[in-house]
Amino acid sequence: MGLFFVGFDGYIDTLYQPVQRRLNQKNYTPYSTLSDFGAFIQSSAHRSCNVEVVQLASSLGGNAPLVTLGLQALLHPVQLIGCLGYPSIHPLFEPIRSSSISVGEAGTTSAYEFEDGKLMIGNMRDVLSLTIDELFIRCPDLLQHIKSSSFLVTVNWTMCPLVQEFWKWLITLPQNMLSGKSIFVDFSDPRKRPLNDF
Repeated sequence: MGLFFVGFDGYIDTLYQPVQRRLNQKNYTPYSTLSDFGAFIQSSAHRSCNVEVVQLASSLGGNAPLVTLGLQALLHPVQLIGCLGYPSIHPLFEPIRSSSISVGEAGTTSAYEFEDGKLMIGNMRDVLSLTIDELFIRCPDLLQHIKSSSFLVTVNWTMCPLVQEFWKWLITLPQNMLSGKSIFVDFSDPRKRPLNDF
């Protein structure tokens, strides 16, 4: 099996429970459903409201790191180029450090889990702002990584503008450089992108 090239996002995911009732210092009742939490938010329109949250866990996140984690588990060679912390990789990405080159600060996701769904609030940071020019500066061996790979995997097009810049640059390469390579494209959830972006 050949090398997988994966890019370019990366997030630190933190899981929270929103508190509906605080019983005492140690005990609380969380909002059990997204519907109930949504109703509370809606009822607060034209007024201020306060939401207490309890942090449950933090973990590595982002489509590219999760794909990399999965490929590693299947014992496939993989080279991730993503936003895992810059200039140093954040400790939460330690499980994929040996397969990774970090080119930017990780985004952050605050995730609120309920019985009927999950609300994820993201801060994109470098996932949104990183450009193809900066990518070449922070990863000078980019072209060599592409040449040595058999699979090109680009993920999270919706929230990572660098993916589209990368495609535009990729099609300028000589055809023989991409010959025999498989390309996987993950659009993620494209609902917030206008139709003329497709």
